[in-house]
Amino acid sequence: MQINNNRPMHPALKNKRAHSASALDQAKNDADVLIKSLIDTTERLIDIADRENEAITRDDVGTFAMLQDEKEKHSEKYMSQSKQFRVRAKELKDYDRASVDKMGNLQELLSQKMRSNSRKILQMQDSAPPKPQTPPTLASSTLLSAQEIGQNSHQ
Repeated sequence: MQINNNRPMHPALKNKRAHSASALDQAKNDADVLIKSLIDTTERLIDIADRENEAITRDDVGTFAMLQDEKEKHSEKYMSQSKQFRVRAKELKDYDRASVDKMGNLQELLSQKMRSNSRKILQMQDSAPPKPQTPPTLASSTLLSAQEIGQNSHQ
């Protein structure tokens, strides 16, 4: 039996195939946007950590304090994006391996920088005269939580 491939496709089938292709394209675009946004946010937090490190090194309390609002804003964004990534982790894991790997490497770098800054702050606090204990800032606790979530979702 020979199939006639020259026959025009039924319009309903054309629309169904076009819709399926469009849905796949939209899912790919959504994944691209999510991964690129998470990479961008992580890079911004790395930049903040670098500037925070400079402020700590120079003992520039004013700059350090100003960075906390910016860090908090990007930490909250990072938490939200990480949550979205975790929800879609299976779908995204092998999607664009290079971008996912880059994101994992950036998250590890961010984690290292934040741990280093935290150690320096603790060293400064240990060498300073005793002061009343203050709770950690929302930015630092949010970012550390976000980093733990990001690291766990990447593994």
